[in-house]
Amino acid sequence: RATELPAVEIRRLTDSLTSFVRGHAQAFAETREAAKATGMSEEEWWTIRSALVDEYAPDFGERFPNVTAIERAGAYVPTSETTPYLEQQALEAFQAGLPVFLDGIERAVAQPADRP
Repeated sequence: RATELPAVEIRRLTDSLTSFVRGHAQAFAETREAAKATGMSEEEWWTIRSALVDEYAPDFGERFPNVTAIERAGAYVPTSETTPYLEQQALEAFQAGLPVFLDGIERAVAQPADRP
């Protein structure tokens, strides 16, 4: 309330922040439940799925050149030996995205004329 934003905007921003946090928490939860549900480790699951990419999307690189370029740059290399890949990816996305999200809210508060 101290932002002096209209109540409806505060609710929308709060809902957006809640959805952001919930989405990342859901990714964590799904990663932890996947091994129980599938009976295989995350590494086993990814090995099986990655082998299917060539079969079902042999032109993946041509269809998705940006994804391919990001992968070649090493963006999909696991950064932790102990944390499952998707869990680590969700954590990194959360850590990178939260400050950007909060900066956007700060900008909305500082520049009320920019609001729709």
